[in-house]
Amino acid sequence: MTSRLALSASDRARAAEVDELASRLPATLGELVACLDAPTWPVRRAAVAALARAGHVAIAPLVEILRSRRDREARLAAAVDALSASSGSVDDAMLALAHGSPPAVVCDALQVLGRRRSTVAVPTIAERVSDPDDNVAVAALEALGRIGSGAGLDAVIEAAGSGRFFRVYPAIDVLARSGDARAIPPLERLVDDPLCGPEAARALARHGDIAAVSALARRLVGRSTSMARIAAIALVEAVDRLRERFGAAPGALAAIRSELAEHEGAAGHVAQALAGSDVEGRVALARVLGWLEDDDGASPLIDLLGDDDPRVVRAAAEALAGLGRAAERSVVDALPRMSSELRALVLPQLGARPEYAAAIASCLDDPRPDVRAIACATLMRTGSTDVVPRLFELVADPDARVAQAALAAIQALGDTSTEPLTIAATRDADPRVRRAALRLLGYFGWPSALAPLLEAVAAPDDRIAELALSSLAYVEDPQALTALLDATRSPRPRVRAAALRALGDVRRTDEIVARLIEALDDEAPWPRYFACQALGRLGATTAIDVLVAHLGDPAGQVRIAVIDALARLPGERAARALLDAAGASDPDLRRAALVGLGITRPPEARATLLAASDDPDPATRIIALSSLGSLDGDDVLAALVRAVRTGDSETRAAALGVLATRAGRETTRALIELDREEPLRELTLAALSTPAKGRIPAMLEVLEDADATTASRLTAALARMDREDARAALGVALATTSVEARRAAAAALAAIAPRDAAAQLERAFSRDPDAEVRRFAAHGLARR
Repeated sequence: MTSRLALSASDRARAAEVDELASRLPATLGELVACLDAPTWPVRRAAVAALARAGHVAIAPLVEILRSRRDREARLAAAVDALSASSGSVDDAMLALAHGSPPAVVCDALQVLGRRRSTVAVPTIAERVSDPDDNVAVAALEALGRIGSGAGLDAVIEAAGSGRFFRVYPAIDVLARSGDARAIPPLERLVDDPLCGPEAARALARHGDIAAVSALARRLVGRSTSMARIAAIALVEAVDRLRERFGAAPGALAAIRSELAEHEGAAGHVAQALAGSDVEGRVALARVLGWLEDDDGASPLIDLLGDDDPRVVRAAAEALAGLGRAAERSVVDALPRMSSELRALVLPQLGARPEYAAAIASCLDDPRPDVRAIACATLMRTGSTDVVPRLFELVADPDARVAQAALAAIQALGDTSTEPLTIAATRDADPRVRRAALRLLGYFGWPSALAPLLEAVAAPDDRIAELALSSLAYVEDPQALTALLDATRSPRPRVRAAALRALGDVRRTDEIVARLIEALDDEAPWPRYFACQALGRLGATTAIDVLVAHLGDPAGQVRIAVIDALARLPGERAARALLDAAGASDPDLRRAALVGLGITRPPEARATLLAASDDPDPATRIIALSSLGSLDGDDVLAALVRAVRTGDSETRAAALGVLATRAGRETTRALIELDREEPLRELTLAALSTPAKGRIPAMLEVLEDADATTASRLTAALARMDREDARAALGVALATTSVEARRAAAAALAAIAPRDAAAQLERAFSRDPDAEVRRFAAHGLARR
């Protein structure tokens, strides 16, 4: 809404006059209505808002404008806006106008009824769909579309089949949004219409029904290539919508293959439509070729790998990966000849097969660093140890991403050749190679690692010494521990810090704890920091008092490390220190304490964390909400729900993240209530789809008497969980007394097509009294 500050001085004055008139209603009603003739929209808007708030008292003059004062379009539009938003009962007056008035008046009345989503007006609006005047008919269709939920569907279907262009188009849009299976046959018939075909195909895609997928799949073959393009584009949208809703849509892909099973050469017919297609069409056709799982689609897909548009190439690469080994082998063989751009798209799609390793390794010399890194990751998936020597050559790659990817691949593929190669690398002239080798020695912890690590500890290069000390913690030899303890007294602060950090990764002994406590008084801050951390990781309860005494350390990072250590240690003394620190003036110290309170959960933490959850500082607020997740209680749940409803986007996301993993029936109920609020729906479905303890039983309780929207959302969440117990819950919902739950569960099972739901679908198909449930069950059974 435009701010008053953005208005001209005269408009601000006039708007203020409108507000003053509104405060004196009903005496000023005539003057307020006259403001609808104001020459500027901001003033008219203020009048519209005031008349809408006035309710019943303003209805008659507004209706009179529609009936007899039609000489100014701006006035009419303002009256329609005011009636649409009115707090009074407008329906009766609009229904009266919809009968026997001139067409223009009827159109305005229908618009108001539609914008108000008046369900009582549906019969009257549906009658007007067949009005001789096209404008009235279109206004009626648009009104039914706004009301939604399949309102007046029979009349809409009749309009869709009328052959009258100006009625067919709005009818298509209403059918697409109806969510009713009766909309599919008329839409499918319209797909063949030369004028309305593309729009009808898109409407089928938006319908969100697996039957629409089947209807579109039938249009891929036996007709023109242009129809195949239209059908393919719509199919992609339909499948993507089902995937977005249910997390996966194997049932939709099976429906496509089932429809084309009797059409020999279907892949070839689809491929013919590639010629002359735009980018959207080529992407869609490539995806469809992959879904068909027909080797005849391999050749055209391989040709698409040379397309000028990377979106097409990506779609072709993904499709080839789904076609099977023969098609994929052709792609692998072509890797050495591919461009960098093409390799970047193709490599992530390849299967994890050892026989591909040699061809993939040819990409390790690619000029693009990202391709080299992707090749390393792909080689790791193949499990081929033959490439380990080749990977060692990349640990010194000038690009850090490549070096890290090569190191990760070596760690995953390590075999008998890795140990001697690593030992040799510790003596390499390139310090980058030596550093990588030292990391590998710590990762594998071979006995042979001791000597080169001890040698590296004495190296003048601090980075080499630090890595060696870190790796020594994982070598099980008394000499390794002795070297770590000796290094904590090195004259080099970085070496001391590295040794103290490494002591946190060994088995706790009195000697180690004593040395760490002693190091709390080190002259340099970072050794003190890592000594604190190590004491916490080792669970050194004897150090609590000493740690508390260091809460006043002059270095901020050390104070934070003390809090981190105390959060890991049990006892009232540590808890009290955390509670005190939660009230500190230092915001970093305070946040660290809030994290610690969430971990230790002393009884007194509840009030502190609840108060911090409303802190004006966003970072503090988010940390407090995350820590609250470990506490039970209605007050905690209320704070999390309040943060979702009233917080900024980051606070809302943090609170929902906690609610997603929080166990308990009441949490699930709270999430379901939040999911009913339109602005939150994009976020809440992901939270509901997280299978926290007790979530599935609570969802089943709600499904027993859920409305259609809630049933659809909950069954979608269950499908997205992709778990055996969630699929079993869909089977339970399929047998409930609620027809809405049964319909939604059947739709979900048809979309995700689980193998273990055959018995439930068979029972629903043969026994359920509801035709919609039986229809979805039939789709689910037909794809097995």
